[in-house]
Amino acid sequence: MVYKGHVQNGGVILDEPVALPEGTPVTVTPATGTFGDQPTSVREDDASKRFPLRGMPYSYAEPFESALPEGEWAVDL
Repeated sequence: MVYKGHVQNGGVILDEPVALPEGTPVTVTPATGTFGDQPTSVREDDASKRFPLRGMPYSYAEPFESALPEGEWAVDL
């Protein structure tokens, strides 16, 4: 079965109402030749353009970690 629709506010809206039971798994496939502003060839063939940061090193900085080791804390009383 194929149902036509469009993307609106990040969700898929079907053009005609469909009575599917709640929780029914579905597969959404963009219409041929459309995927945002990218041509189909970029979407399907060139993963480096779809995921330009794949394979790049990354680091995680703990946002609540002290900038100084505990032994260097100074307290003036």
